[in-house]
Amino acid sequence: MRALFQSLAALAVLPYVLLAAMFLLVREAAGTRGMPELIDVVLAHATWILQWGIYAFVALYCALVLLAFLPGLRRTGALCIFLLAAGSVLVICALHSTAIGAGEILFLLPCVAAAFLGAWLFIRDGRPLPPENAA
Repeated sequence: MRALFQSLAALAVLPYVLLAAMFLLVREAAGTRGMPELIDVVLAHATWILQWGIYAFVALYCALVLLAFLPGLRRTGALCIFLLAAGSVLVICALHSTAIGAGEILFLLPCVAAAFLGAWLFIRDGRPLPPENAA
């Protein structure tokens, strides 16, 4: 059941990671000075996305799911999900151009839930198990 929760959290987090990456891309493009530099930035990122970005997205999802099913690495997978979710929420909130309202909070709720799930799974796996025959 734990692996299922972690796999669903990975599936929920990845669209927010893409959105946060797009926010960072737009911020970088907005900081350019002139059309040639803007075209250079956009083409550099587009080339990378078409060559490696699609594969990196699939590889990231597969790695997060694989970490959920490997008992020795479950804690690492939970930490990765927490860091990706929390980082995505921070980037989206920090680079949002207007005040965050109820609609934005509702939109970010699955990512925040995935961050809490990742943190809970990380903390839960760090505690020692109680002895089975402690009576």
